[in-house]
Amino acid sequence: HLKLPVSYISQNWPVQHVAASQDGMYLAVAGLHGLILYGIRLKRWRVFGDVTQEQKIQCKGLLWLGKIVVVCNYIDSSKMKSRFTAFCSTRTFNYDCQESSCSNAIHS
Repeated sequence: HLKLPVSYISQNWPVQHVAASQDGMYLAVAGLHGLILYGIRLKRWRVFGDVTQEQKIQCKGLLWLGKIVVVCNYIDSSKMKSRFTAFCSTRTFNYDCQESSCSNAIHS
């Protein structure tokens, strides 16, 4: 069992997504807004230092690519658009990161 930081979860309940890195060294947890990272080796949570940045993220899905967690941050289903934001688990945890938008047409 892990105790989530009260400072994060009190503002962002309920937990909506959890993803483990492939090497099992990190967990990413996303609530209503933002996300937090847990380092298994150091047994320490990393949270955003700036609540304003945290509130800009509304996680729709999480995916690990090596030591980078990719967040599907926005979905506009009427236009088939998604926005993805990537955070490196070994760097400073803030919103100054790589962001990409894409449009996908799905044909049936």
